[in-house]
Amino acid sequence: MFKLRQVVIVCLILIFSMLCVKITWNFIDEKKQQRTTADQEISLLLSEYENNIHNYVKVYKKALNGDRTSLKKYSSFMLKNAEIEQRLNHLFLQTENGDYHKNQFKKLQNKFLNPN
Repeated sequence: MFKLRQVVIVCLILIFSMLCVKITWNFIDEKKQQRTTADQEISLLLSEYENNIHNYVKVYKKALNGDRTSLKKYSSFMLKNAEIEQRLNHLFLQTENGDYHKNQFKKLQNKFLNPN
């Protein structure tokens, strides 16, 4: 009877341990998936940001010459880029190793801040 109780306790401990390991692996997989999704979103946002900057530079030069349509477009590019920057900064806080994306973002920001 005593040995049966010990066997049951050992089995319960093993089952509990296996469940803990499975829960831990599921948690790790979920975190990896979140990081992958965040990295994909960062890449898309950086691409959109770069596109906006390319168009922004053209509009900026026309706006300097007083083109009214360009002035309107200029302000919309400024707002759109501010939204993208805010979202990127939020995503950068969620990712651990986003140095490549952060460096790419800094280069694009410099291009945006110095359009000439």
